[in-house]
Amino acid sequence: MIIENSPAGIAAAERRNEEAESLAQARLRENPADVGAITVLALLRIRQGDNAEAERLLTQIVQLAPNWAMGHYNRGFFMRETARIGEAVKEFQAATVLHPPFAEGWHQLGMTLVWKVGWPSGVAPGQDALRKAAELEPDSAQILYDCANALLMSSKEAEAEPLLRRALEMQPNWPDAAYALGTTLIELDRAEEAVPFLEIAAADPNQHSARRELERVKHQRRSRRTPLARYPRETDEFADFEKLFDRYVAPAYRDERPLINMATQIFTLGSCFANFLAQNLRAFGMHAEYVNMAEELNSTFANRHFLDWVRNGATNVQTERIQEFYFENFGSDYRDKMRATIESAKVVIYSLGVAPCFFDAATGEYVLTLGENMQAALVAHQFKFRTTTVTENVTNLLSMFDDLRAFNPNSHIFLTVSPVPLKATFEFQSALIADCVSKSTLRVAAHEVMQQALPNVHYWPSYEMVKWVGCHTGPVYGAEDGSSFHVNQELVKRNVALFLQVYGDNEVMQANRRAQEARQPIQELAASVSIA
Repeated sequence: MIIENSPAGIAAAERRNEEAESLAQARLRENPADVGAITVLALLRIRQGDNAEAERLLTQIVQLAPNWAMGHYNRGFFMRETARIGEAVKEFQAATVLHPPFAEGWHQLGMTLVWKVGWPSGVAPGQDALRKAAELEPDSAQILYDCANALLMSSKEAEAEPLLRRALEMQPNWPDAAYALGTTLIELDRAEEAVPFLEIAAADPNQHSARRELERVKHQRRSRRTPLARYPRETDEFADFEKLFDRYVAPAYRDERPLINMATQIFTLGSCFANFLAQNLRAFGMHAEYVNMAEELNSTFANRHFLDWVRNGATNVQTERIQEFYFENFGSDYRDKMRATIESAKVVIYSLGVAPCFFDAATGEYVLTLGENMQAALVAHQFKFRTTTVTENVTNLLSMFDDLRAFNPNSHIFLTVSPVPLKATFEFQSALIADCVSKSTLRVAAHEVMQQALPNVHYWPSYEMVKWVGCHTGPVYGAEDGSSFHVNQELVKRNVALFLQVYGDNEVMQANRRAQEARQPIQELAASVSIA
């Protein structure tokens, strides 16, 4: 609470309670509406433990002087201390409305919203109130520190840092502020700068966390560990797709060298997303071929058998069915064409599609269900539909690599996970849940393969750029046709452009820019079309 600078107020502040009571009562005998004297009595009643009388007096004050900001502030302070947070917020708000330059009013409003109301509704407005307090009182170390701590709740380290530095300029040996600044600098990947501030904090015998953090930083310095990679802190960082890639994804590819020029033959296979990739690569002027895959060939099991057929011909039940399908639909020379395409491909992009597959209920063996009535077969208990394991998918991928290497030992193989969702499931009650399990399985399988550090095998994060970044940037699916299975083609184009930015040579980069410039007028024209 804030009390006036009068003889009664000074006595109360110095805890000369009996003198303060006498002086305040004398003033009230002269003027029963003296809100300053009533405030002193309210403070004394709080000290005496008589909260009911204190509340009556504080309520009387706002009734006698409804436009007095300090009266509302003091009542808000009391309400917060007695756990009536809603009333406290209203009183602090009233104080700041009545007197907008009231920094301490903004300060306590912000603290109440952030720490008492909390998530989800209190933090953002509380941060705004504390920003206002810091703006009004830039020389208050406590306000600056409290504002910084509130901002750190939302990972706003860049904004909190200067506030903490200013607070420490005014109170250089303040351990709490030093610890907060030290950990903020660590979050900003500037651990070396954090050391002197952690040392200040660690000098306080109560700052056990500071000592542990200081030792951790010093150990990291000695061991020279890989710098910490962090997730974007604020949603605003997702606004610029390319800038976000440069900051949060490109560091994983800084050691990659250009592999693609305008003459490079590229072969894509796997899910329908692989077809989208091939189409967009061709739009950039690249030589890209996609193998026409039936929907049933979107799993690593099916693709393993497909490549086995291309390499060795029809040698078992699965490859016989594949041969029958392709010869019937694409001609008897299709296998030879595939062999030639793969042999000439310097780059192979394999998009992992789905993890669930059909298996023979009796033998447990994988079943290639080209043209089958799957639902009838399931009802008849002929097939079992299940999500394949990570180990099964890793085994399939390694077998596919052997086949691809047999065609071209020097080709570069890129794995990527398709962001196109699973259409349906016979295994789960929810296709949404099934899709998450499916994609997670494939992503972990790709990770397990990459951990083997096989030569000329790479991973490209198409799935992450669509699912993790796209969810912040706008429509991810169906922008062109309303389909929940079709990835926004503009997002695919940008993904391909980033791929070429990392792996393309200078000529490819120039073609990349030209393609983007040429595409803009067409996009604007398409957007202007109206069907009456």
